[in-house]
Amino acid sequence: MIDRESVKLGKGILMGSGLNREETIRFISILQTQAHLLGDLALGYKESFSAAASEMGILVPEERHCANGELETVLSSRLIEWDKPTPKENGIVRGLKHGFYRRMTISQIIELVKIGSLCDELVLLIENNERVERFKGKETDKIRLAAWGISGVADKVGEITGQECSDEFYRKLVELWRPDVYFVNESSGREVAREATLRANLVGGKAVVLPEVGINLHTSIFEKPFLNIRCRQVV
Repeated sequence: MIDRESVKLGKGILMGSGLNREETIRFISILQTQAHLLGDLALGYKESFSAAASEMGILVPEERHCANGELETVLSSRLIEWDKPTPKENGIVRGLKHGFYRRMTISQIIELVKIGSLCDELVLLIENNERVERFKGKETDKIRLAAWGISGVADKVGEITGQECSDEFYRKLVELWRPDVYFVNESSGREVAREATLRANLVGGKAVVLPEVGINLHTSIFEKPFLNIRCRQVV
């Protein structure tokens, strides 16, 4: 039985997220996948959002439970080496997003669902744990690569490794993957947005600056039950 407070919170988040009907269904489907990986903690998120969506007139199909072997197959099909780009099919719009992603949060999932609607193939490259701790000085969700890979939020997921962290390094990364659309966050500032345009121009692509998600949920879904997440704003 889902308590009313969870449904109310879930409904407020969905209404403030800017997700359309199809994106909402995909968002909840991703949480369902995480429930297979993380168990009851992630399942609480999925059930709360499913009930909230239902009250909004959005019915989310119940997915069958995946066996561990199936999850491993899905994960292996999506994981890539960050410095060995896969061939791009003709006519396919490739999007590229990279970042530290040291926690898997509701805000990040919402953001990536929206990005996925803007391209045919999304490549997500996350900084590995060593780079997060070296350049950010913060701990990470240790299983986040598997979580992002299994989630289905991106078509290809890889970890960025190495010691370099400079504009030149990320320009080379963009030149490797040659995205049609290169995504950066508005919150990163104007200088980053200008640099993103330069990187995209190197490969004839375009930079898309992503506005902040309407709600900012800081807590990792690995850490706390749904009602204990920290919200900056719920519309």
